[in-house]
Amino acid sequence: MHIHTDKNNIEGKIVILLSLLLITLLLISTVWLRLAALGYSNFQGDEVLALCHPGVTQSIQDFLMGQRKGPIQYLITCSYGVYDPNFSSEFLIRLPFAFANILSIGFFYLLVRQNFSTVIALYAALLMATNGLFVAFARIVQYQSITILATISALYFLSLANFHSRWKLIGLYLGLIAASISVLSHFDGFFVIPPAAYLVYHWYRDRRTEPANRSYRWHMVASIVFAVSIAASFYVPYLMNVSDYQIKYWSERISGVTSNSLMLFEIYNPTFVVYVYIALAVLSLFRVRRNTAFTLFAIWLLPPLIWIELMMTDPRTHFYTYLIPLFVFAAVGLEFIGSIIDRLLPKVGQAIALLVSLLLFTYFFSLSHAVFIDRHAEYPWEPKKFLFWEMYTQRVPGMMGFQYFCDWKAINNYFESQADLNRVRFISNDKALIASFYMPKFDHHFDLNPNLIHRLGEDEGIYAIICERPQLETDSLLGHPLADWKEQFIPIKIFRNDQEKILSTIYYLTKSDLKRFVPQSN
Repeated sequence: MHIHTDKNNIEGKIVILLSLLLITLLLISTVWLRLAALGYSNFQGDEVLALCHPGVTQSIQDFLMGQRKGPIQYLITCSYGVYDPNFSSEFLIRLPFAFANILSIGFFYLLVRQNFSTVIALYAALLMATNGLFVAFARIVQYQSITILATISALYFLSLANFHSRWKLIGLYLGLIAASISVLSHFDGFFVIPPAAYLVYHWYRDRRTEPANRSYRWHMVASIVFAVSIAASFYVPYLMNVSDYQIKYWSERISGVTSNSLMLFEIYNPTFVVYVYIALAVLSLFRVRRNTAFTLFAIWLLPPLIWIELMMTDPRTHFYTYLIPLFVFAAVGLEFIGSIIDRLLPKVGQAIALLVSLLLFTYFFSLSHAVFIDRHAEYPWEPKKFLFWEMYTQRVPGMMGFQYFCDWKAINNYFESQADLNRVRFISNDKALIASFYMPKFDHHFDLNPNLIHRLGEDEGIYAIICERPQLETDSLLGHPLADWKEQFIPIKIFRNDQEKILSTIYYLTKSDLKRFVPQSN
């Protein structure tokens, strides 16, 4: 379906209005879903790992070489850490990643429009802007948004180099430099290589017969060598000093506990969204042609799809790498539906098709707002209703980006103002990484050792911090359900939100309490 309008008739005016509403929805979805309440949530799991925390005697280089992924996210957090070594503002440290995510949608629109049409580009960008997984990436401190931006911008600049003569050299260099940044962001970035290589091949093939062929060949080799050198400057020493810790991490991803990409997709995009994606992807097959555009996105789609779904047993959210080109095929499927409606109803079909698309993407936007922005109930930690659906899910490994607030800063402030810093020991039902980050001055016992109880003085005890909606998949602490804690102990402090909903509770257990509560310590 190509938008064709006559501004002098009613249908033409309606088509223009609906097109403007879709563009407006794209802008709102892109900005609002990524920036609204960005600083609300406490850091989640791997966000803490993404912060730049070199050891006291450790250089930045040694720190980067010891990580499980490329250096870009750490360079960003290290730069921020110069001004705020304690990473006290979740909003500010997340902001560069949110902006990268926003920019990636803009580049994605331009890339798809360069290869297809304005309508397909608009639909594809809306699919990315409203998809829950990509919203979640924008709202956390992690590499995904940087990898996505670098990958998409690489293919966009290389497409410019192919289609526009004034970009044929600068586009080549910018595209390959962006590809090297993608590779440096994470191992996922290596999936940019097949489509980038395809575009570079076409760039050179189309210029073989030109008089300046030798010059173009030199530029192609020089740009490739330059881009490879950038990536190699990190990966060569990295691979020469890879540790057992890093090898173990990747071996667990390849042959560890099985995770389900479809289930994770539905957690980030609940209700019927997955079925819409499947239907649109299938319908796109009726539009597939043997041309450069479809070949490019197929080459982009297939390697990560095969690797992640057939080779890896625990890919978790890494399936985002093939979702990006899949957005394009789904957009093609939606455009195909529009063309059918347009043919069946030639006078009003275009307006109806755009209206259907507008309603669909408004639903996607509203759903992502309910999942990631609205705080009346914090999905997926507690049940939440959206229109006719009850949204609830079990916690699974790899989940992040959802609203999560235990009020750890207030908890830390409470202890700093109320307690003797030398005597505070605590346990928590939340992730050890999170608790330790927000309370670095205090003695966090991840697993309460019975021997510790015997070492306590008669007037000593341990604080128990219970988050109502923890990141961990647990409803107990020290092997006892949280309900038992509420029955057996009186809290010394309760933290609530502005809706008077309990966020977290602090208990104090004396030595005698612990002996009774932890039987094995007797």
